[in-house]
Amino acid sequence: MVKVKLVGCNFHPASKKCSENEVVRLIRESDNKFDKKAIVVKNSLGETIGYVGTHKTVSKGNRENGCIDNIELGKKMKTEARGIITKFRNYFGFIEVDL
Repeated sequence: MVKVKLVGCNFHPASKKCSENEVVRLIRESDNKFDKKAIVVKNSLGETIGYVGTHKTVSKGNRENGCIDNIELGKKMKTEARGIITKFRNYFGFIEVDL
């Protein structure tokens, strides 16, 4: 298991229905025009709720607590992984990813 930060939730209406302990899918999104290493996070209905944080959005404190960014996760996962939201606060959260 690894821990990642869930970001960008404020741009995705489906995130308003998110809750802790929810199972999510993390999928590589290589056609993302902003970040070729993007990993999208989708709920059980297939709706986008956010993205795995990048090196810019994962703080030093989060890293010290074992949180990795999208590039590190991308090295560890295939095209898709499952995770559980362990913390969620309006526009960001944390996910434990099962690899």
